[in-house]
Amino acid sequence: MNFLGAVVRIRTRVKDAVISLDVFNDPNRGLPERGQPMSLGFSHDNLLVLEEGNA
Repeated sequence: MNFLGAVVRIRTRVKDAVISLDVFNDPNRGLPERGQPMSLGFSHDNLLVLEEGNA
C-alpha cells in the first residue's frame, strides 16, 4: 500500500497478475492486511486499461 495524500494505492494479485487500485483516503475505511483475501468490484465506466508499454 502507498499513501498518496487523498488517495491510497492498493496492489493485489489476481492469479498471476498484479492490479493497482487507487481509492480515496477515508479514515473510516478498513484497509486490507497483507495476504488477506479481498473482493474486487467496479463499474466498467470506471475502468482504464493501459496497453503494455504505455504505463
